[in-house]
Amino acid sequence: MTAPAIRELGQLAVLGSTNLDFFAAALGARAADHGIALQTQVPDFGTARMELLRPADQSPLKQAMAQGPAATVIVERAEDCLAEALLHPLSITEPEAYLDAALEPLMQMIASAREALPGPLLVFSLVAFHPPVLGLADAGQDHGAGALIAKANARLAAAVAEMADTYLLDAAAMLAEVGRAQADPGEFWHMARAPFSETFARHAANKVLGALLNLRGMTARMLVIDMDNTLWGGVLGEDGIEGIQIGGAYPGSAYRSFQQALRALADRGIALTLASKNDQDLALQALADHPEMALRPDDFVTHRINWTEKAINISEMLDEIALGPASCMFIDDNPVERGKVQGALPEVIVPDFPDSPAQLANWLLTNPFLECLQLTSSDIKRSAQYKTRVAEKTARAAFDNLDDFYRHLEMKLTIEPFGKTNRQRVLQLFQKTNQFNVTTRRHDATALDAIIAEGGHVFAIGAEDRNLPYELMGVLVLRDDAAMAAYADDPMLGVGRRDGAMWVDSFLLSCRILGRTLENAVLAWATGFAKSKGAHALLGQVINTKRNTPARGVFEGTGFARSHDAGEDGALWLWDLAGGAADVPDYFDVIEKPAEAAPNTLATKPNPLATKPNPLATKPNPLATKPNPLATKPNPLATKPNPLATKPNPLATKPNPLATKPNPLATGGNPLATKPNPLATGGLAAPAPKTGSGVPLPTFFRTFFKLDDAFDLQTADMDTVPGWDSMAHVRMIMELEINLGRKLPLEVAFTVSSFQDLERALASLDQEKAL
Repeated sequence: MTAPAIRELGQLAVLGSTNLDFFAAALGARAADHGIALQTQVPDFGTARMELLRPADQSPLKQAMAQGPAATVIVERAEDCLAEALLHPLSITEPEAYLDAALEPLMQMIASAREALPGPLLVFSLVAFHPPVLGLADAGQDHGAGALIAKANARLAAAVAEMADTYLLDAAAMLAEVGRAQADPGEFWHMARAPFSETFARHAANKVLGALLNLRGMTARMLVIDMDNTLWGGVLGEDGIEGIQIGGAYPGSAYRSFQQALRALADRGIALTLASKNDQDLALQALADHPEMALRPDDFVTHRINWTEKAINISEMLDEIALGPASCMFIDDNPVERGKVQGALPEVIVPDFPDSPAQLANWLLTNPFLECLQLTSSDIKRSAQYKTRVAEKTARAAFDNLDDFYRHLEMKLTIEPFGKTNRQRVLQLFQKTNQFNVTTRRHDATALDAIIAEGGHVFAIGAEDRNLPYELMGVLVLRDDAAMAAYADDPMLGVGRRDGAMWVDSFLLSCRILGRTLENAVLAWATGFAKSKGAHALLGQVINTKRNTPARGVFEGTGFARSHDAGEDGALWLWDLAGGAADVPDYFDVIEKPAEAAPNTLATKPNPLATKPNPLATKPNPLATKPNPLATKPNPLATKPNPLATKPNPLATKPNPLATKPNPLATGGNPLATKPNPLATGGLAAPAPKTGSGVPLPTFFRTFFKLDDAFDLQTADMDTVPGWDSMAHVRMIMELEINLGRKLPLEVAFTVSSFQDLERALASLDQEKAL
C-alpha cells in the first residue's frame, strides 16, 4: 500500500517573550498527527527581539528561515504586554499613553519580523488567560482590563493591515473554544514560564497549521462523503428510508448537526460530493424526501452512488470538476474504505473518523485542512461554479463542433493591470494556486511592486461567460530578459536567456476556468503584448512540481516551440515574434482595462511602525512608576537548585522522522540546532495517548518515554531513561494532569527523579484524597 503523501510546510519561527518551547512541541506533534512536515525554530528564551536585529550571517534563525518555505508566528498574551492594566486597571488614568508604551515592544517585534523574515507572518491577538481582578464589573468599566485589551487589539489590527502577508489570529476565539480554566497554565507558568496550558497549545497549534495550509493553498476544496453511518446512522439498504437515523433524538440529531456543518462549508465554497456503495435511486430519494435531512441532492456538486471502488469514483469526480487529489478530503466511517482510498490516491486527505456521532460536527469544523483565514467573494462562488462546470460537460456533448460550443458560451477575457482594486485577489491566487501554475513562484505584494518598478508587467486575468459572472481567475507576470537575472540559481534560465526577449515569469489560473481554452487565449494575447513592447521573442518556463501537471502542456498547446528540455525538472518554450504574434481564438471577446490612475497607496505608504516616534523616548513610561510584581517576587527556579539542569541532551542523536532535508544549521555552533527539541524527547514525537484515568502508571510511563517491556521500571531514573531531561520532566507532569487527572503539587513534582519516586508521590496523593 502506498504511504500517505507528506505535506511540506517548511520552517516556522515561533517568537514571543515567554517560553514557547511547549507551543513548538504542540505544533510539531499536531503536524505529525496530520501528516505535515514542519520544522519549528524557537530562539532562546528572551532573545527573540535581539535575534531579529542580528545580521543574517550571524543569525541562526534567519539562516534557517532562508531554507525553503517559511512562516512566522508571534505569540504574546495580555499578561505579557499589559500586566499593569490587568493587575490595577483603575490606576490607568491615561490609557492611550499607557498603550503607547506598553505595546511598543510587541509592535517593534512585529515590524522587525516582517522586515527580516520571509513568508507569511501570523500574530496572535492579545487575550487574558486569568480572570479579571474586577470580576463581572470589568465589562462595565471604560477603563477596565477588557476595554484596554480591546483597544490594544484594535491597534494591532491597524498595524497588521498595513503590512504585506501579515495576519492577525483571533486568540480570544481560541480561548473561548477551550475555556479559560482549561487554558490557564497554572503552576507551569511558575515552573517553566509556559504561557498557557498544553490543552490550549494543542488547540492553537491546530489553528496555526490550518492558517498556514490555507495560505499555501493546501486546504480541501472538495469533500467526498460516504452515506451509510456517515451522513446518517444505519444502512439505507437494510433499514429503509424510514429506519435510518437522522434528526429527532440522539444519534439522529448528531447526524443532522453534521449535515448542517457540511452545508455551512458548502456555503463558503467547498464542493460537496458523494461516493457511496448504495442503490442510487433509493439514496437520492432518501436525500430528497426524508423530512429531517439538512442536505438535499442539489447541495452536492456531483456524485457516484454505485458499487465501483471508491478510489475510481473519486478520480472521476476530480477530473469532472478539474481538481487534483491533494485538494480532496474523503470522509467515510469504514476504515477499510479509507485505507483503500489512501492506498490508491495517497495525496487525498483521509482523516480518521470520530468514535461518536456526537463528535462529528466539531471534528469537521476544527480540521486544519478545512480552515479559512480569509474569505473572498471568489471563494463563496466556487461551489456554484463547480456545478456549472459539471453541467457544461453535459451540454458540450450536444455540439458536434467544439468551437461552436465555445462560441455558444459567449466568453469574455479581461486583462486588468495590477492595482489596488484587484490586489487582494491577485495575492490570494499567488498563495493558493498550485495546479495550473507554470513556475509556482510565490510573489508577495512587495515582490510584485518591485517587478512593476523595474519595468515589468503584472496582469489580473478576468473571465465571464453566459454561465459564469465576471471573476478574476488568474495572474500573468511578464518581465524583460535582463530582469530574469533575479533567478541566477535556476539552471534552466542559465541556458535560455536571450537579449531583447520578454519572459512569462508567472502564469497561473484557477482550475475552475480550465477546459475553455482560456489559458491558450491568455498566452496568445501575451505574444501580441510582447511584440508591442518591442520584444523579438516571448519565452516561457515550466518548472515541474508534484501538483502542476495541468499546466505543463500550456505553451505547447498554444504553439510555442520547445527551446530547452530539462527532463523531469521542466522545459523552456519560445515564441519567435519575427513571424508575428499568435492569434487569440475568435470565440473570445478580449477587453483590456487601463491601468489605475491613482497610485498604489499600500506600495507608497510608509510603515507607521518605522516612522512613528517612540513614545518611550518622549514621555514618562507609566510602567516604570509601579514595581513589577514579577520582578520583585522571588523565582523558585532561581533559588532552588534544579537537578535536571545537568542532564545531557539526548536530542543530538535522535533524527526527526519528518525532516526531508538536512538542516544547514546543524553545524557551526547553531544554538537553534543544539536547543532541546521537545518533539524528540520524552515520547513527544506524538502526544501521549489519551488513555483515561484507568490506565496503570507503568503503561503511561512506558508509553510516554517509549520504553519497551524489557526495561526494568524499578531502575528507571533520570540517569537511565533516555530523554528524561528537564523539558521532558515538566511535560510528563503536564500529561499526568491532562490525560490521567493526576495533579502533583509543585513542591512534590520537583522531588521526583525516578519511577519509584513517581509511584510514591502519586500513592501519597491518592491517600490524601481518600482522607
